[in-house]
Amino acid sequence: MMDEEYGFDLVDMERDFTVSDEDESGKKWRRKVDLVVFGEGSDHEQGNIIRLCIVMEGKVKETDAKKGTKATLRNPANDSPDPRSKYDLAAW
Repeated sequence: MMDEEYGFDLVDMERDFTVSDEDESGKKWRRKVDLVVFGEGSDHEQGNIIRLCIVMEGKVKETDAKKGTKATLRNPANDSPDPRSKYDLAAW
C-alpha cells in the first residue's frame, strides 16, 4: 500500500526498525517503530529516515491514555512530551 499509494520503493522501507536517541538530560532511550521509510536509495540508518509509521489497532481511540496520540509521541526516556522532535510528520 505505501509503495502504491505514496510511491515509496519497497527497498526503501523496513519493518520493526529501532530508533534511539537521548533526551535533554542525556538519558538514552530506544523505541521500535513498526515501519520506517528511508530516503530513496539511502542506507537503512536512522539519519536517513524520512517517515515513521507506528501502527495501532483500529479500536484504539486518539485520547487513549496508553496508546493514544499523546502517549505514542511521548519521549520514552523521561515520559514527557518531546518538543524538539526530529520528525515533522505524525498521522493518526
